[in-house]
Amino acid sequence: MDWRTRLTVSALLVAPAFAVLAQTPLGMDPFSSPGDGFFRYANGHWLDVTPMSADHAEVGAMQSAIDGMDAKLRSILDGTATAPPDTNAGKVGIYYRAFGDASARKASGLTPVASLLRAIAEAPDRSALAVLMGREQVDFVGSLVDAHVDVDHADGHRYAVFLEPGVQGLPAAEDYFAPGFAPQREAYRDYLRFLLKKASWPDAPKAADEVLSFESMLAHDSTREEDDIAHPVDRAAWVRGVSPFDANVFLRALDVPADARLAVSRPHALHAMAERYAHASMATLRAWMTARAMDRAAPYLTADLVSAWQRFHEQALTGRAVPLPAWQLAVRGATGTQCVGGGGPDADCFGSLRWAAGDLYLARYFPDDVRRQAMVMIEALRSAFRERLAHEPWMSTSTRIAALRKLDAYTVKLGGPSQTADLSGLSLREGDLVGDTRAIAAGDWQAQLERLRERVDPTAWVEAPQTVDANNGEALDVEFPAGLFQPPVFDVSRDAAYNFGALGAFIGHEWTHGFDDEGRHIDADNRRRDWWSTDDDRAFRHRANALIQQYDAFEPLPGVHVDGRRTLGENIADLGGLSVALDAYHAFLHGRPAPVVDGLTGDQRVFLGWAWLWRGRKSGEALRQQLADDVHSPYAVRVDAVVRNIDAWYSAFHVEGGQQLYVAPTERVRLW
Repeated sequence: MDWRTRLTVSALLVAPAFAVLAQTPLGMDPFSSPGDGFFRYANGHWLDVTPMSADHAEVGAMQSAIDGMDAKLRSILDGTATAPPDTNAGKVGIYYRAFGDASARKASGLTPVASLLRAIAEAPDRSALAVLMGREQVDFVGSLVDAHVDVDHADGHRYAVFLEPGVQGLPAAEDYFAPGFAPQREAYRDYLRFLLKKASWPDAPKAADEVLSFESMLAHDSTREEDDIAHPVDRAAWVRGVSPFDANVFLRALDVPADARLAVSRPHALHAMAERYAHASMATLRAWMTARAMDRAAPYLTADLVSAWQRFHEQALTGRAVPLPAWQLAVRGATGTQCVGGGGPDADCFGSLRWAAGDLYLARYFPDDVRRQAMVMIEALRSAFRERLAHEPWMSTSTRIAALRKLDAYTVKLGGPSQTADLSGLSLREGDLVGDTRAIAAGDWQAQLERLRERVDPTAWVEAPQTVDANNGEALDVEFPAGLFQPPVFDVSRDAAYNFGALGAFIGHEWTHGFDDEGRHIDADNRRRDWWSTDDDRAFRHRANALIQQYDAFEPLPGVHVDGRRTLGENIADLGGLSVALDAYHAFLHGRPAPVVDGLTGDQRVFLGWAWLWRGRKSGEALRQQLADDVHSPYAVRVDAVVRNIDAWYSAFHVEGGQQLYVAPTERVRLW
């Protein structure tokens, strides 16, 4: 057979395949079976033809939304060049331009952080180090204890200072020991050596090894299974519990009032930290604090430090082949994109003008018609969830009444804060990136501290408008920032079924968090208490354990399984969210037949909307990191593990016994 004959035969064989693909919504694999892998069925062609981008650790639908947000913010920030310097837009512009002023950063060298590094190096004792750690919210210093202000669940109308173990150099405790993370540990060791050498630390290689050893011991202590729920604690009792760490000195340095309420999460890890702190040498502690300070300050300093920071954080830990472009670092640093809350140790959150930048984003990209459409869908989802709660067969009457009361107590927030950011007291200087960051961070922390004197503000936001995410907050509220209302989460060009499967399930996900394994311990008055009957509690735990076992069986990487217990809250929210979204779509139809689009029924497109929302893939490093420390399951698991527990999916796609995702009706998990 000559080449012409072979080509003709090949064309005849593949022509039907191309014909089928041409009639299939973009990205699907019509040759696979939905029952053997729904994520593959919905996204297989896209997975086959889409390579991993060298400048990303992942590609896909959500990543495209994040990239789109960065581009929109860049356009906004570039437009601030002519804004008067005393306006909010002008101040955002000054801060943004400081990130791009390479000559000023080069000229400054390490001078902006020299006094901080000197204070660490010359600290005479552990009490002096505790004072420095107490500046973690306003300066580039690391702390063994992290502090922030949030709603006090001992009194849901007041705020408290929350205390938890501080952030270390590697993202998760397991990273310090797991064999699969050996390359990342070596990259971290090299990074520590570079940072300490840059800080003129004596014998930097030896000091780096000591820092890594110290953090490894802290990580070992934190692997004890503890929930992340913060519990009220008496100040004097907590100070005694973490002795010999000088907690009183630490709290005074944070400017925490003596009568402030305290809430502590993972107390055993904090107690173990104090013991490690007591036995570590002062030389090791000083080296550790120097490394933490250099790491936090690196993105704001000279080009070689920025490059080293990127090589470790953006490349070694994620698998990204090339660093982020300078403009993107500037946008993220100035606006705090993807950042939840204020202060914090993350370089792209600390000191950002996220609220002022969010005001600019709202004005340009969140029109009233989108707001109206979004609110209609949100209320449809609330109604559908209410209907499910009212008829859950496994709940007793008393628990059902309490659950419905809690759902009705939620405040819905859409877009962003109604009041613009107040920057009247903020003074910034052109080209002074480190100084400006400190000034912004100090203002953020002062605003947090002022809440301790106030009652909980139901209009206050946690996430900035430009965030591509949603949030079920501590104040019995759900936030849907403006950044969420763009493709692929919400697409006005698509039909209602798609949008209910994507945005609708996203909204339902947030409602469900109020009733997941942690949220169910908070009542309608925003107090932490057990409002479940004994039988209902037993029924919930039985269903939750079944879901844990299902997720534990998924193996996204060879030998690496999903941790069903750690991801339980998000998995419950995914299952509840999609279930509620399907109900809301059916109610939206008002008895009318669902339109068939691209040969797909309404129910099919709701399920496909969920699968298309999570279309994506991550680098091996990023996926391994997610499996080690993220509370969210990988994209494919978020799709396959959820749909198999929803009866309507089986009938929509004719899934039968013997297929890989099939779960017998009596074994399907039904929670909300």
